[in-house]
Amino acid sequence: VKIIYQNSDLILAQSESFKKHLKKNYKIKNKVFTLHHPSDYNFQKYNYKKNKYFYITYAGNFGKAQDFNTMLNAFKSEQINKNVKLNLIGSGKKFNYLKNEIKKNKLNSKIILSSFKNKNKINKILKNSSAFFITLNEGKSLNKTIPGKFQTYIAYGKPILICSYSYLNNFIVKNNLGLASKPNDTKKLIYNINKVFNMNEHNKKKIYFSSKKIYEKLFEINVVTKKLEMYLYMAKKKYVNKNLL
Repeated sequence: VKIIYQNSDLILAQSESFKKHLKKNYKIKNKVFTLHHPSDYNFQKYNYKKNKYFYITYAGNFGKAQDFNTMLNAFKSEQINKNVKLNLIGSGKKFNYLKNEIKKNKLNSKIILSSFKNKNKINKILKNSSAFFITLNEGKSLNKTIPGKFQTYIAYGKPILICSYSYLNNFIVKNNLGLASKPNDTKKLIYNINKVFNMNEHNKKKIYFSSKKIYEKLFEINVVTKKLEMYLYMAKKKYVNKNLL
């Protein structure tokens, strides 16, 4: 890996945390840049209908990289408002585990588990959601990762609840995109869920406009494409000049 990095003319990291890691651990100075993965969705209009239930949606993989036990423990308690529902959509090694845990703990009225939907159905579900959930276990790479679902969530401008040790915790809190807690801290996650549930219209709109600002700066497809073109041009120019010497 070290040889590959040293012989590359351009290195693109998917987060600032990865960029710092590469610069520090591989002694790279001028050829590593951050380029975020663009969102597959256009930024949505403000949409916060007063529904009977408050849906927190997770859409993605159910695997070892995720910590669902903290969220399950939160919903086992009686401290979360009964109108809060968790919508789990996806697939992976932990799908059957989640299915069994929900059944065993009689959480069917609180947690809805379903397999992947097509893009149109996901769009409809995300539009009708009140908040979103991200979870990551601890790991050297996971702590620096921005999971792909984040770019999708941010396009809807609603509060994001994150449960991880990752760089993304600070990013979400710093940019007023939602609330953060750590795996195994069930008490803090319950507090964050209730805080988002009781959030007033003013704070919801603040999160919406903060999301719009970050989306347009880092995750909009045309912005990302222009940055990529610029980085490729810089790398090519440097490569040509180096070969002329």
